[in-house]
Amino acid sequence: MLMVVIGLLIIPHLTGDNAKRGTMATALFRSNYSYIGIPVVRTLCGDAGNLAGSFVLAVIIPLGKILTTIGFAVFFGHKASTKKVLIDILKKPCVVASVAGIVLMLCGCPQFPHAFHSTLSSLGSICTPLALITIGGNLNFKKLGQNKKLLLWGNLISLVIFPLFFTIVYILIG
Repeated sequence: MLMVVIGLLIIPHLTGDNAKRGTMATALFRSNYSYIGIPVVRTLCGDAGNLAGSFVLAVIIPLGKILTTIGFAVFFGHKASTKKVLIDILKKPCVVASVAGIVLMLCGCPQFPHAFHSTLSSLGSICTPLALITIGGNLNFKKLGQNKKLLLWGNLISLVIFPLFFTIVYILIG
């Protein structure tokens, strides 16, 4: 949450364009945990780590969507009511899926049949490469040059400043 507050304070100083501010908010609030963190956790910790990492993911993705929705509402200055923003958040497919998954888990629903589980596992193994290919395929290299300053600051903040700041905070906390 501290990242969000810091981001909301920094972003207005980087650009005056609200559309670009919303994009910067998305870049700073979203995590690459799903396509980088999960494979690393799976490699380091095996199936137990994969399970724990998936639970973390069930919180991080909806939280990212919630924060991004709030960031867009702040920067676009929409006169939307709190109720409308909450409804927008609750209608996000990843929020619905995460809540449904948590409810099913808490209800003690039985596991999927083996054939279904193995099919989903096979499909799941392609998610990381497919996500990276999709991201790369959607890059518009002509627009990258137009946004050098924002790209530099966005990457510097999310890949260097935030990790360094929170590492120092965690060291100080003990």
